[in-house]
Amino acid sequence: LSSLVLLRVVLDLLRVVLDLLRVVLDLLRVVLDLLRVVLDLLRVVLDLLRVVLDLLRVVLDLLRVVRVFTSSFLHWSYL
Repeated sequence: LSSLVLLRVVLDLLRVVLDLLRVVLDLLRVVLDLLRVVLDLLRVVLDLLRVVLDLLRVVLDLLRVVRVFTSSFLHWSYL
């Protein structure tokens, strides 16, 4: 009788351990999903930064064109 009780206790303990392992695995899945979301957000931020940099390049190019145009205009107006 006592060996059966001991076996039952061991089985119950194994069930508890398995349940705990399931919980840990579920938590790991949640953490991984959160990491994926963070990585996706970082990709979006990087893409936005690329767009801003491209826009700044365009503005700088436009400013160069305006500068060249005004300097050549001033040069010809003095002649």
